[in-house]
This record gives sequence, structure tokens and C-alpha cells, in this order.
Amino acid sequence: MQNRGSGASDMHGKAARVAESEAGAERLNEEKDLRDRTKNFALRIVEMFSVIPKTTEAQVLGKQVLRQAPRSEQTIARRIADAARRNFLELLRFAPRA
Repeated sequence: MQNRGSGASDMHGKAARVAESEAGAERLNEEKDLRDRTKNFALRIVEMFSVIPKTTEAQVLGKQVLRQAPRSEQTIARRIADAARRNFLELLRFAPRA
């Protein structure tokens, strides 16, 4: 009877590991998507600045947007790193102890 119990436990452990790896893969895809969208956003900002009128007012506003865009990227990058660290620490909680 102990074999059956440990077999069921092994199956549950494997299912949990599969679910964790699928969740991890999904998070990686989401992070890559976010990075891609952020990069595209930055490129569009630069492109926008290159086509705005050369008036003083337009250039001032354009430069403000250019200065703000990297801050947005840095904030997103920091949030991704924080989420990755939290996920890693969460996985360590469930890692088998040797």
C-alpha cells in the first residue's frame, strides 16, 4: 500500500512541476512581449520626434517626450526584474530539500 501512496505522490509532484514549468514559460513569453512592445514604443517616440515641426514649441515638447520615454522603459525593466526575483524566491520555497 505504501507503493501506491508514493506513486500517487510522485504523480502529483510531476503534475505540479509541469504546471510550474508551463507557468514559467508563459511568464517568459509575457516578459518578452513586454520588452518588444517597449522597444517599439521607444522607436516610435524617436520617429515622432524626427517628424514634428521645427518650431520652438514643438521641439520643446518633443524633447520632453524623449526625456520621459527612457524613464518609462527603466520603470518597466525594474518591474520585470522585481517580478523575476519574486518568482525565483517563490520557486525556492517549493524546491525539494536535499
